[in-house]
Amino acid sequence: EGATKEEVIAQCEAAANLIQEKGVEVASQTIGDKEGPFVWKDTYVFLMDLDGKMIAHPIKPELTGEEYALVES
Repeated sequence: EGATKEEVIAQCEAAANLIQEKGVEVASQTIGDKEGPFVWKDTYVFLMDLDGKMIAHPIKPELTGEEYALVES
């Protein structure tokens, strides 16, 4: 069963609320936990900063700390 668009939006909003309430450091631990609440069905939430640096990735934690080029619109 795949995640719905509504579920993905709700989980992203929950992740944003967690960051606002607990701070990036605590939130990144929760978001980066592959057994945590942000991994469900066939999808997951990951966390990047605005410069393209991966802060938390629950499926491939080795990506944490890597920098990626962001596409500007």
